[in-house]
Amino acid sequence: MSTTAFNTLATFQLPTPCRILPTSCCLDKDLVLLISRLGSLDRISLWNTTQGTKIWEVEVGEDANDTHVVDLAWSPDGMPFFRPQSQYNVDGNALGQSVAVLYEPLNISIHSIQDGKRLYSLPVGNKHSQSSRKQAIGISIRWFKDEQPIQRTSIPDIFKRNGLITGSSLSILKALPLLDSLPDDYDRPPTADIFTFQGSHPRTSQRDTMPDAVRDWPTLVSDPLLASICPPGHQPTSDRTVSDDPDVTNRDSLLVVADDDGHLWCYQDGAFPLGRVQVGKNMIARCLYRVTSSPSILWLNVAKSAGDNDMTALCAVQVDLPLLRQRFSRELSQLSSTARDLTWYAMRVVKEMKTIWFGSDMNGGAREWGPRWLRSLETKQKEKYGQEESIAILDLTCLLVTGRSSISLADFLGSGEQTSERNIQKWETSMTESLGKLRDCAEKQLAPALQRLHLVLEEIQGWSLLPQYRAFELSYDHISSILDFATRGVICASWLSVTARREFTRFREFISWLRFEITNANPTNESHAIPRHDILEVNAYLMSGLVVSSIDKWFIGPVPKFTPRDLGIPVEDTRPFKLVLEQIHNVAGNPEQLDWQADGTRRDLSHLDRNLDSLIQELASRCQLIFSRAGAAASRSASVSTEHLATSFDVPAAEYGGLSSRNIRERVSTSKEREAVQHFASPSPDDKSILLLARLRFDPTRDVLPNEISIGVIQCYFPGDEEQGNAKFLEVEFFDDENLVIICQSQNSGIPADLASIAIINYVDVGYQELELANYVKCFREDLMNTAMNLWRKGELTATLCPLEKRRVVHSSRSVGFSMAVNGRVGRRVACVLDNTGTSMESFDMEGEVEDMEVGSDA
Repeated sequence: MSTTAFNTLATFQLPTPCRILPTSCCLDKDLVLLISRLGSLDRISLWNTTQGTKIWEVEVGEDANDTHVVDLAWSPDGMPFFRPQSQYNVDGNALGQSVAVLYEPLNISIHSIQDGKRLYSLPVGNKHSQSSRKQAIGISIRWFKDEQPIQRTSIPDIFKRNGLITGSSLSILKALPLLDSLPDDYDRPPTADIFTFQGSHPRTSQRDTMPDAVRDWPTLVSDPLLASICPPGHQPTSDRTVSDDPDVTNRDSLLVVADDDGHLWCYQDGAFPLGRVQVGKNMIARCLYRVTSSPSILWLNVAKSAGDNDMTALCAVQVDLPLLRQRFSRELSQLSSTARDLTWYAMRVVKEMKTIWFGSDMNGGAREWGPRWLRSLETKQKEKYGQEESIAILDLTCLLVTGRSSISLADFLGSGEQTSERNIQKWETSMTESLGKLRDCAEKQLAPALQRLHLVLEEIQGWSLLPQYRAFELSYDHISSILDFATRGVICASWLSVTARREFTRFREFISWLRFEITNANPTNESHAIPRHDILEVNAYLMSGLVVSSIDKWFIGPVPKFTPRDLGIPVEDTRPFKLVLEQIHNVAGNPEQLDWQADGTRRDLSHLDRNLDSLIQELASRCQLIFSRAGAAASRSASVSTEHLATSFDVPAAEYGGLSSRNIRERVSTSKEREAVQHFASPSPDDKSILLLARLRFDPTRDVLPNEISIGVIQCYFPGDEEQGNAKFLEVEFFDDENLVIICQSQNSGIPADLASIAIINYVDVGYQELELANYVKCFREDLMNTAMNLWRKGELTATLCPLEKRRVVHSSRSVGFSMAVNGRVGRRVACVLDNTGTSMESFDMEGEVEDMEVGSDA
């Protein structure tokens, strides 16, 4: 008998007690994810299984509330289809794999395995449902890869459309020049975090700093290039070399969360929320899988609580998401993501413009220079010259018109820090840069972004009139009102650009006049300064620029609701087209008839609201409601087959005899397109040397009920012992479609009972006994395992003897309990064993052999 049959990859001591989940092993890398506890927060750490070294460790959750990790799932291919810019290296290549961590309160956080950075978060359910949750039982997460074969054609896609329909809004955006990138303030740590030790300062959640409309907007992982926005760190060119060949291996993958209240939460590409599917009230999903031949259909087994145990039905529940089989779902998620990126871009541009003008908590804005300069003049007039009323503007106007200044104004201009050349130069530089930025942001960033958003919304509005898009429940009138907001935004942005230019012209004339008067008040020689200012422009700035600027209305006030008629735009001409052409010919032939045009008088628009900040907020809120409603169409159109489930739970449950549903391990094999095989395994509660097995076969194309039910028993023993059946099962996990990995101890007095060994046993080549379908097809899996135990006790079921020819004593063999995570994929056949203290872990290569080592060296 070989006691060194498996090679130990690494044995490492953990600094703090950790937990391990059955899915902790990475599928295609030598990595394992462990969970530790620090205070009221769970932390996840990534370890190398071959070297026993920790790669990184991060906290789970976005705030200081109590968090508890319940499950995790690795991304199917390692790289999301729409990659955030943080996943690009300097060469523009995508980095690494990601892992989805499900934790309580029910949320999902996606972490990069490169450094553990949280890429994005996905809330599950609402805050009310989360606050009423008491325990995390039966909550699970699965990330399914798209199994549809890739259709290849001999004709290359020379235009590189990447699935975009020619003439659609996305194809038009692809041909437009890229908008300038914006600095992402949410990637920068707060100032307080820079000067504090890690974990000693409460950090502000990035999602909490986002507006609610943006945070709750259904979106794929952000792809700025899809929205015609230049990613940070790249030049704003139109060649788009970064996205010519996007990675599509994770496209159409499906992230599914099953909660303990009978709901399924689905996410397209692991990011875009598809809504909630109601399976059954107060039900728990025990097994969730997908058949290769039907990637849009989910299969699961559900359980109901029965006192201290659960009843899990054998019949499967089928959840069909037909909308995923159509291209409309992909188009909607792309348009929603693009609209969200453009809206978020516009909101950040407006925020930056407002900060430039009004300033922030840390820095003052250019808007404060004029009032501050005027207040210093008023202060001098009151304190030094005893003027009770403020007549600063009157004195300045009198000086401008007559060239004569009051004593207090002459004193102010002739001496003082506020009229020094250094201060005037700073004022001029600040205003010039600020007004230039306002002009450029409004003209080159905000207006184009809203125009692109208008283009996307126009396509969505067209969908609302087509019957094939009826499932999205799009409202034509609602979208029309949103388009009006986008149009007002474009008008306000262009209007602001013109106003900033006019303000700059007036300010330049004002500064020129101010320098002229300061020079006259401080003559250095007999020559006098030459006036170069426009008196009318200076007067205009004194009246509507120095104290109260017209630019203020673009950032304060209610939401703009003006119409084209309010701006002086003529209403739509309803005359017949023939009469319009006749008038055009007459005017062209007789120039004297040109007097029918408007006289060119300027319309007073000062009463119109033009607050861009409130307009963008309202636009984002309305768009978010539209896309949230449309994004949940996949769940609204889902069909759930639960007709057999009701009759199954009406059947009274049998006595379990100590068998716990939480000790039953399960595995589903869907290698065949028309067959799904489900296996159960559980140690006997009263005889730990017996392993109970069950096998169910399904035809997913025909019925949700199993068409074959079989049970079996395995009794393991150590060769060379006097008695057989003396292996005590401590832990069992399915390894692949044929083998189980077990941890066992010997029950024979001739062998030390506290030495635990790891081994592999076959669960397929077992003498399964087929049962009558009519008697068991509507029972529970706990009843089925209890039946196998009772039949073995009565001698009606023969146990298959399995000698443990190859095993290895684990490092912490004297531990009273173990937890285990395994990976049975070809080329990655490893097992990670954690002792009951959570401080010692050992990883094994389940294919390698080392025959010459002694048992004592491993104990």
